[in-house]
Amino acid sequence: MLAPRRPPLRLGPRAGRAVAARASAASPTPLAAAADALRAAAAAVPDAGIYGSTTPLRAAVVEAVEAAEAATPPGAAPTAALADLDGVWRVLYSTVSITGSKRVRLGLKSAVHVREVTQTLDAATATAVNEVRFVLTFLGSRPGSLRLDATFAPASPTRVSIELSTAKLHPPQLDALLASHMELLLSIFNPQGWLDTTFVGGGVRVGRDDKGNIFILERVAEAERESAAAAA
Repeated sequence: MLAPRRPPLRLGPRAGRAVAARASAASPTPLAAAADALRAAAAAVPDAGIYGSTTPLRAAVVEAVEAAEAATPPGAAPTAALADLDGVWRVLYSTVSITGSKRVRLGLKSAVHVREVTQTLDAATATAVNEVRFVLTFLGSRPGSLRLDATFAPASPTRVSIELSTAKLHPPQLDALLASHMELLLSIFNPQGWLDTTFVGGGVRVGRDDKGNIFILERVAEAERESAAAAA
């Protein structure tokens, strides 16, 4: 004797929404997945690439960058909504690097170590503050920085033109050590020129500049900024 057929399972609205939410969480959007891949590729490179990297690691980053750019919706125009990019961004990876004789001349083998590079954007004032933070090992791991203030203006749906305003070293001990090398520092870190934003999503963005450099940046959460400020 055949068992009676069970009626089809029907989910109520609340249960249906819960299932959809779990499915969404298990399957990130293409932009979120691309952002995660960028973070992973960048995390494999020591010191955000500032002291160079191996060919396989660079290739993995480029692959993640190109996949993220391919996931960007056609017609995306980040310069039309620059306020959405306001805030502090940390450089996770950059092809800007200090190697060989440059590293020796700047004392980066023994006296100074680059800790992180950040960028703070303010669309209302059309300003960007790039800050290279150092640890001054010759002063007992005291912090120091190179601050580069710049202005920017939209030049296309994805591009901004950048003009350097000021460059300053801090504290005075770092200025005394590196001021004579300011021209070299600017040849490395000067943002002047143009920058294309080729991906934005999942708290990550990718930029390409007129010098052929690639940048992967991650938005710094407000809570993390407050914690870092309190620690300083």
